[in-house]
This record gives sequence, structure tokens and C-alpha cells, in this order.
Amino acid sequence: MADPLSLVASILGVTQLAAKLTCLGYGYISGVKRAPDDLMDLMNELLALSRVLSILQVYADSNSNAANSALYQLNGANNSPLQVCSQALEKLLRRMEPKDGFKGFISNMKWPLEEKETTQHIARIERHKTLFMFALQADQISLSKVIELYTENIDAAMQTIQADINFMNNTVKEVKMEIGRTNSMVRKTNDTVHDTSTSLSNLSIKSMEEFMAQKFWRDKQYTQDMVNTRNQFLCWVYPGNFSERHLRITEARQRNTGGWLMRTPSFRNFVHDNIRPSLLWGYGIPGVGKTFLSSSVIDYLHDRATTTSEKYTVAYFYFDYKQQEEQGPTAVLGSLVKQLASHVLPLPKEIEDIYQRNLNANKRLSLEELYSVLTLLFSLFNRVFLVFDALDECHPERQRKPLLPLFHRMGEDGASIFFTSRQHPEDIQESFHNIEKIELLADEEDIKAYTSEKIEGTPRIKRLVHQGKCKDEILSEVTACSKGM
Repeated sequence: MADPLSLVASILGVTQLAAKLTCLGYGYISGVKRAPDDLMDLMNELLALSRVLSILQVYADSNSNAANSALYQLNGANNSPLQVCSQALEKLLRRMEPKDGFKGFISNMKWPLEEKETTQHIARIERHKTLFMFALQADQISLSKVIELYTENIDAAMQTIQADINFMNNTVKEVKMEIGRTNSMVRKTNDTVHDTSTSLSNLSIKSMEEFMAQKFWRDKQYTQDMVNTRNQFLCWVYPGNFSERHLRITEARQRNTGGWLMRTPSFRNFVHDNIRPSLLWGYGIPGVGKTFLSSSVIDYLHDRATTTSEKYTVAYFYFDYKQQEEQGPTAVLGSLVKQLASHVLPLPKEIEDIYQRNLNANKRLSLEELYSVLTLLFSLFNRVFLVFDALDECHPERQRKPLLPLFHRMGEDGASIFFTSRQHPEDIQESFHNIEKIELLADEEDIKAYTSEKIEGTPRIKRLVHQGKCKDEILSEVTACSKGM
């Protein structure tokens, strides 16, 4: 069976041979005086063959699936019509081509074929042309038969469709009659429904109100259960009151002081640059007001957390040398967990599971378990700030030794931490030698504000100072005396 591409290639090859012969023939006609008539007949026959071949090529291109057609029998097997035609044209080409190429063609412009030989070639070309035309006509006849058969099938299908349409028409008539009967029943039912709806409308409204009330009660009860569970966990993880000391310090702190610290580049970078680890150590001599500055930082960060659109939170711990026994590492982490968890509702399931498992076993959380809960809470916020005041008042072995590595871990796990302490403890210096530092000094404006508040708040001193008109001098002397603190 012939390949469609092979058939098109064979037709194209024969067409090219015919075109080459035609060009040679016209060369002879233009160069030979009184060209013989049989040469003109040969050219006409070659042109006719070329036109038939062009039609065959177009038909083969557009009917590549008709592999069993007469057209495809022209190629494929040995001595097929296209091969025989190609051989005949090649034989004629060898006779017509000059022996010495183009030079011999110019020098010897003589028609090389005798009249009898030319007539034979014309006859062969005409036979091939006629055979190709018959193949083309046979394909067209086959196509007509296929179309006729297809038309008969369409007629049969149309008759079947018409029968189905008639059946459907009868069915539609029956359905319309049934619809009429149903409509009558629907009208009667609608009347009944209307009467029933009127009776039920008030009942439905009342039922909906009861449903919404029950839903509101369930939601409220669910929320209350979550709050109760969280509060029980908070009291269990750290029984103490973490905010009591901060409130006392804040009340004792002079208003509008400490703002200088928040304006320093180191503190601004600490707050605004979320770089891990983010640790800032504020150190100063005793009496400089480090604890008051810590409370100012805590309030500043609380205000920032409530005004920003990002999810910030703050936790803190005030160390006190008088309470070293109550401020061990587990108490510190427990206080931080309590502060952060108080902003979370509901508690994550992982924390509830840890709580219930240890509560049932009558166990307290270990230091590592507390740290795991703490880092889980870190992940619930965009930013977590921690403030630790008076780190130098911890016991160096029982408190600072386990806590200092934990502080660095917290920084690596996402917390931003501010510390205050005296400078001299060597373990603090060693642990914080690579973190950002800021020296805490007595600010002149803070001293003036504090001294002025004390003068104005004591009637006798206020009267004496105003009589002596020496308030400015007193403020200047006090400020001068505080330098170096």
C-alpha cells in the first residue's frame, strides 16, 4: 500500500522531470530555425502532462486518508504507472540533453530526435497522462458513490427521527393533560398551605428566636469554657502575680521621664529592626534609675503593641536579690508563659494536651517543657518583646548560670530582649560581650523634672523656694551634682 507522502513525492518528481524537459524543448524551439512540428506537439503534450500531475498532487494532499483509492495504485509497487512514466521522461531527457553540456547546446542547436522517435515519445506521454486522468476520475466516481450511500443513510436516519418526533408529540400532549390535572391539585394545596402558613408564621418566628438564643448561649458557654480552661492553665503554670511589682514601680516613677532612652539609635534599631538575635543590654551604676527605665520601656512597648496593626506582645520579669529563692529559672519561664498565654484564646491544642497530661500525673513542667511551650507561644505573634530588669541581682549559680544560655536561645527563636544590670558581674559581661549595649545614665531633663515635682509637691519647700526665687539655681546645682551617675 502506498504511503501518502511517498505518493506526493513521486508525483513531484515526475512533475520536475516534465518541467525540465519543457524548458529544454523551448530552448530548442527558440534556437533552431524552423523547428519541426513534432517538437511543438511534444511540448504541448508535456504541458498537458504537467497540468494533470498538478491536479493529482493537489488531490493527494487533500485526500491523504483515502489509501485504497485508484490514485494510490499509481505508486508503490515495481513498474507502477508513476515509475514507468518517470523512466520514460528520464530516457527522453537523456536524448534531449546536449552531450557537451551548455556549450554543446549553444554550438549545436539541432533537434536530436527523428520525427518517428518524437512521435513515439508523444504517444507514451499521452498514455501516461490518460492513465492518470482515469485514476482521478475513478476516485471521483468512488467518492460520488460514498456520498450517495451517506445520503441514503441520512434519509433513513431522518425517518427514524421523524418517528421519534411524532412519539414525543403524543407524549407531550399527555403530559400537558397531566399538568392540567396537577395544576388543579396544586391550587387546592396552595390554599391549604396558605392557611397553614398563617398559623405557623408566629410559631416560626418564635422558634427562630429560641434557636438564636440557644446558639448565643452555646457560643457564650463555649467561650466561657475556653476562658476557664486558659485561666486554670495560667494559675497552674505560674501562681504568682506578674504585674504587681510593675504597677508599683510605674506609680513611683516620675511622669514623662525615660524618653531619652527610647530616642537613642541603639534602642530604635532594637525596636524597628526585626533581626535575629535581637538583644540589647542597658548597663549602669547603682542609683541611676535602671528599674524605672525598665518600666518606661515596658510601657512604651505595651503602647506600641496596642497601636500597631501587627500582632505584637510584651512580657517582662523584675529580678530582686531579696526574692532569689522564689525567682528560679522555672519561675521566670512560667511567668513569661503566663503573660504570653493570657493574650491567646483558645489555647493551642498542644499546650492543652501538655497541661492535661501533667495535671493528671500531678507533675509540674520541667524547664525544657516550659521552654517548648514558650517557643510555641512565640510562633503565635508577629513580634515578641521581653524585658528583664536587674539581671545582676540574680544568684550567679542558681539563676544566672542556667538563664543566660536560655536568653540567647530565646533571641535565636525570635524574641527581642532588653536587659538591665550593673556592668561589673563578669558572667554577664562574658555572655553579652557580642550583643548591642547602651549605657544608662541619669538624664538632666529627667533630674530636673523629678526635682521640680518634689519641690512643687512639698508645700513648705515650695514656699521657701518661691520666696527665695532660687528654683532654677537649685535645679542647676542638683543637675550638676548628678553628673557621672
